[in-house]
Amino acid sequence: MKIFNAAVVGLSIAVSACSSPEVELPAVPELQMSTFELSNLYGATAPNLDVIDYGEESESSLEAPFRLLAVETKQALPLLVFSHGMWASQTRYDNLLMHWAKQGYAVLSINHVDCCSMAKGIFNSLRYGNLGLIQKRDQDIAALLNLAPEITNRHGVTIDTTNVAIVGHSFGAFSAQMIAGARAKSDQGWYQFDTGLLSGEIGMEDIKAIVAVSPPGPMFDEITSESWDGINKPMLVTTGTWDVEPRFFPQYQLHQMSYDKAPKGDKYTLVVAGADHYYGNLICRPEREQAPQTKQFEILKSITTAFLDTYLKGIEDASYAIEAGAIDEATAGFATLISK
Repeated sequence: MKIFNAAVVGLSIAVSACSSPEVELPAVPELQMSTFELSNLYGATAPNLDVIDYGEESESSLEAPFRLLAVETKQALPLLVFSHGMWASQTRYDNLLMHWAKQGYAVLSINHVDCCSMAKGIFNSLRYGNLGLIQKRDQDIAALLNLAPEITNRHGVTIDTTNVAIVGHSFGAFSAQMIAGARAKSDQGWYQFDTGLLSGEIGMEDIKAIVAVSPPGPMFDEITSESWDGINKPMLVTTGTWDVEPRFFPQYQLHQMSYDKAPKGDKYTLVVAGADHYYGNLICRPEREQAPQTKQFEILKSITTAFLDTYLKGIEDASYAIEAGAIDEATAGFATLISK
């Protein structure tokens, strides 16, 4: 394990992109859709249901607090396990997690060891190294999957353990991809998720899809252009034309490399004009002094919901929403979705 090098701190900075130098951003075309039309995109508007937030809880087998969100229903809910970005926390994504919960998903999240502040993130980056953080996140996700039936059952929430997705943002998006066959380079070769960590009711065959919101491109020694050659689950990768960090990701297309390099079959990538890493301040960094990118966020909610509904619920209308050209036509090219 690497104890200290400049790459560790660099990785922390890159995946968080807290304070970036000014960069010239491309012009954003006018979206020729009314608020009403946007709200009528598949999955953009959630049902008017109350989400029960069971609060942050602790478990002896987990190093960090976890959280469950779900609506009250007698139906079995597909399960989403969410991984946050570097230095962020599970509570900074409520605009997205609450939306998915209202759409009929039980959402489990956890605060990873690199969470919650710059100081804590850098300390643990130096303590564990780049690869160590990746491994710790794998262990967190596996532990949540193993405990999910017990956690949800004690709160009276019934989950469909055969329909599960791993979802994440930024560094958390790569964590989600690790569960689907991505790999990280180490001094001993390649590190991959140990499927033996799954010791409960939920197995690899139950994980039906991956949603990666703004995943990193190649990062230092651990994440390379070969990291995604073995992705073996349906995957949606999202980014935006303002999703840049000039020191590490000067082009938004680098966030699409995991799509480009993944094998063909049930892989999708969404690009939204004018969407940055945080949709202004709607996810991950709510304290940012940036205007919320509300229109772009409506499209993100729509396509992620349509993708999840397709692969976890088998909803035919949802599959139409992620067909080639559908969102492109609806938004006159403001958003583009391609698949392979």
